[in-house]
Amino acid sequence: MENFDCPLKAANFADSKGMSWFREKKLHEMSVRELVRLRLTRQWCLGIRSEMSDDGVTWKPVDREFSSIEDFHKERVVLESKLTVRINYYYCHQLGSHPGALIHLEPLDRASLDTQLKEYTGDNWGSDSFENENDPHHFSLGSVVVHKKSKQRFFIPPAPMNGIY
Repeated sequence: MENFDCPLKAANFADSKGMSWFREKKLHEMSVRELVRLRLTRQWCLGIRSEMSDDGVTWKPVDREFSSIEDFHKERVVLESKLTVRINYYYCHQLGSHPGALIHLEPLDRASLDTQLKEYTGDNWGSDSFENENDPHHFSLGSVVVHKKSKQRFFIPPAPMNGIY
């Protein structure tokens, strides 16, 4: 994590790391899959470390994080105008994941394999992007597939047998 005393330096650093200027959704509007996708693709986040007070005496720490440079700047301008907020510093960090962790996909009758994997990784299902953990040449339900770029492991649930998994 990199800390900055100036918002412009933080934004320039994020831009140099390839952070998006615009996103359709803010972090708090994203689904679990979209948030995991940010982690798997090791996206960068900008943050504002601040303190808030209702009475001007007792200050409580509050961090805010942003997935786009535009959202960072918009929120910063609002926070700077409030008397009940003190901004301590700005920061930028790269999200990550532990590829050894296993993500269990939803049953395929709820959401297709391609849809789920694309939401998590941004890549469509296929041998170019994924492989079976135990047998790279064959795919089967009830197995673990690995995303080649991130090395993230996904458990694909078995097909139902008479409505029972």
